[in-house]
Amino acid sequence: MDNPEIKDTLGGYELSWSDIKLRITVTKIKQHRDNRVTGWLMIYSSKKAKERLLHQADLNFASTQTQKSLANSLRDRYDKDYEEYEWDDIIESLRYFVLERVRQGEPVQQSYSDDEDIEPPTYLIHPIMPENQPTVIFGEPGAGKSRMAQILYIVLTLPWYNNPLGLVAPPRPIRPLILDYESDEDTVKWRMKCLQLGLDLPPIPISYRRCLLPIADDIEAIQEAMVQVGAEALIIDSIAAAVGGDLLDIPSAMRFFTTIRQLKTTALCIGQTQKDPEKKKKTIYGAGIYEYYSRSIWECRKAQTQGENEMHIALHHRKANEDMLHRPYAFHIYFNESKTTVTQERAQDIPEFQQDMPIKPRMLEELGHGSLTAKELAENIDVSGSLVSKYLTQMKAEKKVVKLANNRWGKATEE
Repeated sequence: MDNPEIKDTLGGYELSWSDIKLRITVTKIKQHRDNRVTGWLMIYSSKKAKERLLHQADLNFASTQTQKSLANSLRDRYDKDYEEYEWDDIIESLRYFVLERVRQGEPVQQSYSDDEDIEPPTYLIHPIMPENQPTVIFGEPGAGKSRMAQILYIVLTLPWYNNPLGLVAPPRPIRPLILDYESDEDTVKWRMKCLQLGLDLPPIPISYRRCLLPIADDIEAIQEAMVQVGAEALIIDSIAAAVGGDLLDIPSAMRFFTTIRQLKTTALCIGQTQKDPEKKKKTIYGAGIYEYYSRSIWECRKAQTQGENEMHIALHHRKANEDMLHRPYAFHIYFNESKTTVTQERAQDIPEFQQDMPIKPRMLEELGHGSLTAKELAENIDVSGSLVSKYLTQMKAEKKVVKLANNRWGKATEE
């Protein structure tokens, strides 16, 4: 028996013995803390013209006893029709090559910093979604996260170049695939239809997949779905269900991001808010890994009065790995029967969002209404006087503010 030809596949390997017409796929490979390496096997034979699935099973590659048990089972079942297969040798060879591949990991790539083909990071939607990286939008329940994700879906899909939302669409259509762990297809389609009619847009193709399994256990099927619809991005709604376990468990969080990395795609992930009354700053609910491994993080906040058919949504930029933190994006959403309209607005114009604005822009906004003393300015924006004085000094050096008579400050003009 010759050594097998080995091909890397999504989340595993394919081993083929051409001399004996045998093929074994290994998927769902997982390394455990106790050094076990497990995976799902599917054994095919093409000895009798048509390829036939002989066996499928879960295997612990580090266990000699498991190897013997599998080989005995295959021999008992197929010894008459496939007597030329030396199952002990086949399974031993399988174990050896899989364990070697797992231990070796990805090959080293060599390059130089002056290579002409090295380019800066790109975005599918600037500055919200860096390409081929995970982005998280998180917020309180009902904050409009899923609706915001659908708006971004439209900007990508059409693409919506002349949108009035201040969002930079990609240069060509990008088809996202919605992985829905919480809602249902009818709800998603209805919201899309309302947005299409309200925004006076052409029909929007909707690529949707209802998900039940944790994303790490469903990776091969998701990859097949992406190929089927030509998807180049994922919208994962939401992290909590896609992880399929305790969000405070670090290994579960690691598996989530490893899966996205294996899929080699742009992922927009919907997360929940960490509820901690002791902290004014909101964070993604779960282990700190969700903050560390996300390349771009936006907090979604909502302002809405009970009984009204409109809402205000603000996206606040909380993390950027390869870029600066950008100003908040704010949107006014109006619901009118079967039509949903969306327009851009300024976050600082919505009272509920003003406290979320960076201090310097809030100071400039306040001084734009007239001159103030440092004490008055601090009281108006509810910030400590010492911090306001510090920033006034910095902003004076930046020529953004000027000091006037009677210890008053004003916003600098172009003159």
